[in-house]
Amino acid sequence: MTESKLRELYEQNLRQMDNLTEKQQNILKAALSLFAEQGFDATSSSQIAKRAGVAVGSVYQHFHNKRELLMAVLTPLTKSVFSQAADQFIDKTLDKDYNSLEQFIRALVADRMLFISNNREEFKIMLGQLLSDNQLGPELNHAFNEQPKTTAFPIIDRLKKKKLIIDYPNDVIVQFVFGPLVTFFGKIILAIKPMPIDQEINYAVGLIVNGLTPRSN
Repeated sequence: MTESKLRELYEQNLRQMDNLTEKQQNILKAALSLFAEQGFDATSSSQIAKRAGVAVGSVYQHFHNKRELLMAVLTPLTKSVFSQAADQFIDKTLDKDYNSLEQFIRALVADRMLFISNNREEFKIMLGQLLSDNQLGPELNHAFNEQPKTTAFPIIDRLKKKKLIIDYPNDVIVQFVFGPLVTFFGKIILAIKPMPIDQEINYAVGLIVNGLTPRSN
């Protein structure tokens, strides 16, 4: 399965929401695009209306203020889109049998770094809202921590049986693997220019594989 960009999944979900009119869908899509491009505070209702092809009054006819509009934009992301993205990640990357530690780590790291890079603007919106409202935390934790972690554990157990990975608790191994991904995410969000993506992946894979390879006595 090819993993979709968050924006594509978002628009698919909007079309499936029976409680939204076409005009409301257009407003939400326009708001997401503008919030991603220039930030929540810098986006005006007139810009959203123009992008959506509606009158300015229509924006707040459906959403009482910009904060309510932001929550309406984010709800499909947290309730459906991120979980679907996590499911695609599991189908594409984790639901396989890997014959070496490096093969597993490279597939995982490359997939997640590319996913972060391709969806950086949506992640910026989410991070900004998380800092001011922790209601979104549980949904994101399930989609991007608990759900993939549970699926990764059987792969780690198989690598342990083959003595291809260090015999540490699975939680510790997952934390170690995701360390470089968190660092890369921080670079993207803070607009710190990363290295070319291939170099980022190669260095991260090298560090992780070196740290998790069993040492002979």
